[in-house]
Amino acid sequence: MGNAIVRDLLESPKVSEVIVGDIDISKAEMLVKELNNPKVTTAYVNATDHSGLVKALKDVDVLVNATWYYFNVLVMEAAIEAKVHYLDLGGLYHKTLEQLKLSEKVKGAGLTHVLGMGASPGITNVLTRHGAERLDDVEEIHIRAGQVGGGISYSIRTIIDELTMRPVIYENGEFKYVDPLTGEEIIEFPEPVGRVKAYYSLHSEIATLPYNIKGVKTVDFKVAFHPDIYSDFKVLNKLGFTSTEPIKVGEVTVKPRDVLFALLSSMPYEPIETFVLRVTVTGRRKSEKTECIFELVAYPRKDWKAGGVAVATGVSASIVAQMLGSGEIEIKGAVPPEVCIDPKPFIQELAKRNLKVMENQKSVFNLNK
Repeated sequence: MGNAIVRDLLESPKVSEVIVGDIDISKAEMLVKELNNPKVTTAYVNATDHSGLVKALKDVDVLVNATWYYFNVLVMEAAIEAKVHYLDLGGLYHKTLEQLKLSEKVKGAGLTHVLGMGASPGITNVLTRHGAERLDDVEEIHIRAGQVGGGISYSIRTIIDELTMRPVIYENGEFKYVDPLTGEEIIEFPEPVGRVKAYYSLHSEIATLPYNIKGVKTVDFKVAFHPDIYSDFKVLNKLGFTSTEPIKVGEVTVKPRDVLFALLSSMPYEPIETFVLRVTVTGRRKSEKTECIFELVAYPRKDWKAGGVAVATGVSASIVAQMLGSGEIEIKGAVPPEVCIDPKPFIQELAKRNLKVMENQKSVFNLNK
């Protein structure tokens, strides 16, 4: 994700400098060497070292946090002290709720912190607002994401959490927990993704959309991972590899999940997946029931060494980071994308990068379905 964010930022004439911060400085230096661009440099950054992170943020306009979501609050707090605008890629519902509690502190510092500005959450939130603004009353919001080709396309830690933590849905005006990998739904996405099985998954959109889209009664999110991920996960889960309970192996004590993370993280990433998302906003316009359906397909970019998930995530984060840096976003506080991002210019920026928002695979928005 960070790789794609950096590449899009560097392609913008608005951006004068990009600092790639990482706890593994050798990886950051490898990327910078490959990019061979005078606008990009590296810095050693440890998300758990508050004073060190504040120091690293000196003279920075915007911090884009592409670490594992577990560190979001820590990184936000450093950005507040350094008086830096901030965005991240999502807090997997629970962490987002923690971050929202910092809103007054962010506002008091005169800053804007955008919570969850990747593909999903992120693009999905903005498209939801886009549909809601065309309706007189909103009743339901259904967000679906899927991919084809490739396997692990982002943090394996987050993927395992999405597969094991209980999803939250908003149904008939109430928040409800459901079991993981339930709510199976067959979805026909645009090609090349096509027909897939999707399931409920814990996601940040549910933490904010019910509060910010007036009148909505139902909001849910389902994801269709590559089928191999589901089948492999079921085997690993049955064998106990997703457990966080320590076990003794010889003379050492380990958590099975940590072993799994280490093994999977060492596998090479093949950026070949195509990613698709769909947002359906249902309600009424002039007393007539109306469904606004948006779809976006993101293809891999070989020149970026990025799959479709990374392309959609990196581009959207870069666009909003530039909006923050240029002062286009005036709302202060810790806010989700649907609150602070005007859909039209954002969608235009996506289109410039060959990420076109479609309705029923058409480039026009037709409300008279």
